[in-house]
Amino acid sequence: MDKDITFKGVPVSPGISVGDVYLYLRNNFEINPRDLIPEDIEKEIGDFQRSVEISIKELSKIRNYSYEKIGEVNSLIFDAQLEFLQDKFFLSQIIHRIQNEKRTADFIFNDEITKLEHALLSSKDTYIRERFEDIKDIKKPGYTKSEKGEACIEDRRKSHHYFT
Repeated sequence: MDKDITFKGVPVSPGISVGDVYLYLRNNFEINPRDLIPEDIEKEIGDFQRSVEISIKELSKIRNYSYEKIGEVNSLIFDAQLEFLQDKFFLSQIIHRIQNEKRTADFIFNDEITKLEHALLSSKDTYIRERFEDIKDIKKPGYTKSEKGEACIEDRRKSHHYFT
């Protein structure tokens, strides 16, 4: 007989559920801070823009599915993440930095999110500090670009345990 495994954490939505569990594993990503040669800058920007578009489409699918399954109120975290990926000022800042600093999109994107993290977490307002929880998953480099230029929103491992 399989040994029971108990997971504890913050519930995403209220109630009791029985069924398959999808365990979200947060990977530690290594960011390559390498410099770009001038010929690679436009390709890097294009790859970044395509990756953001793919991530928006995938995250929108997840948001819509979540709306259906657990309701809009419990799915608002996806809206917060989508807002960042669609923020023209935020994205233009990343592109500007890629062009001027000649660094990879992953490096610049992570640096911009880290700056935001420090600003939010240093706030005296608890509500503002908690907002970083809404967007921290987009900090993962794989979120907007994998080595193959594909979106990678979540890494899930299916388990056949039940939870309540």
